[in-house]
Amino acid sequence: MRAWRCSSCHLTTKDECMLFQKGKRTRILAKEGKELEALLRMAKGVKNREKQVLCMEGEWDEMRSRVIVASKWCLLLVKIGTADLAVVRQVKARHPS
Repeated sequence: MRAWRCSSCHLTTKDECMLFQKGKRTRILAKEGKELEALLRMAKGVKNREKQVLCMEGEWDEMRSRVIVASKWCLLLVKIGTADLAVVRQVKARHPS
């Protein structure tokens, strides 16, 4: 076995050097894979947050429309209620007890 000088500046066999380089490449690829996975997770997280915001906005719009409908009903009930009160007052005025 002859000595081999690799880029890491130590003398070793050619096979050990190849294994070292392969391990180094594997670590680099693993690191890049983790970074890519993190980016994908972050993008997925952003997408999910956007969906949540859109869902919340949709719920807000629905709730707001319900409030508008409810307020119209309240106004209608108030108008009917005051009309009923006016009729009752007129009846009482005509027929005092």
